Amino acid sequence: MTTPRTNVRLGRSAAGDGFFGRLRRLGGGGGIVGRLRRVGAGVGFVGMVRRLAAAVVAGGARFVRIRRNRRATLDLLDLDADRLADIGLTRADVHVSLFDPRTPDPTGMLEAFAAERRRAGRQRG
Repeated sequence: MTTPRTNVRLGRSAAGDGFFGRLRRLGGGGGIVGRLRRVGAGVGFVGMVRRLAAAVVAGGARFVRIRRNRRATLDLLDLDADRLADIGLTRADVHVSLFDPRTPDPTGMLEAFAAERRRAGRQRG
């Protein structure tokens, strides 16, 4: 399976799903965590070890995904105001999402900001 080519500076892929779709794809799907979960919960000691291994791997995968998303969000600060406006964000949105203590992963907040701007633009236009 090949992934669509991505223009890193614009954050848009050939499929047109944009920056947020690329971040979602970075979060992955399945992999080792999925395989461990499919093995089954089991009973007794073996089941407990499988569940523990799945929890450790899932925690590690979540940590890696959050770090990757934060790095990608930091890259947004390199874009000029026009490029950020193209994806429905402002520099302040990026700063707020990065330094909000309530959430370690800024991408959800960025999606909400962009969706809110799209809705506001439709209501005005």
